[in-house]
Amino acid sequence: MIAPRSRFWLCVTLALWSAVAYSQNDRILSTRTQPAAPPPIAPIPPAASVLNYGATLLSPQYRGVRLHIELIGWNTQNEPNEGEMGTPARQNNLFIILHYRYTNTSGRPLNPQVHRPRLFLANAAGQKFAPNRRASQDYRYAHDLDTVGPDKINPGVSVSDVAVFEVSPALFQADRWSIVVQEGQVIRIPLSVIPKKTAVPAE
Repeated sequence: MIAPRSRFWLCVTLALWSAVAYSQNDRILSTRTQPAAPPPIAPIPPAASVLNYGATLLSPQYRGVRLHIELIGWNTQNEPNEGEMGTPARQNNLFIILHYRYTNTSGRPLNPQVHRPRLFLANAAGQKFAPNRRASQDYRYAHDLDTVGPDKINPGVSVSDVAVFEVSPALFQADRWSIVVQEGQVIRIPLSVIPKKTAVPAE
């Protein structure tokens, strides 16, 4: 009788010790600092819309980010030698000569070759035609335009320039074509709102 009773009390004692140990472990775990929840992931903002994409200006002026563009007028030439333009002729070509002026509207000197918006000629479907660089350069020299080349222009200074486009006369429609100004956005200026000039006669 003595041995079973001692085993009984030994089991009771061990059970009490286990209960106390578990309660102490629970208390220690409950007092530990829990790791902070990870911050929520911010939603990805939508892509910024391009302002005035494809907009049409019913004015021959475009105020750009740094340079203000004013389209002075345009005229056509059927032969490259008209007006002393020395560009070799192509068969059945038509030169569209765009005269414009740009003004530095920023507060610091600017290189127009870097900061000037790009100009294109566009048909009714929106297809763009780049200027003929050689014809444009020849026209500048022939008419002594006050371009600055790679030189910087100071704030408030205006410079005249010209862009010469070469297109097929069978496709050109003055009342449906436009000038495109591209500077991170796309602006169309119809040729109909730009004064048409008479071609400069050859000397």
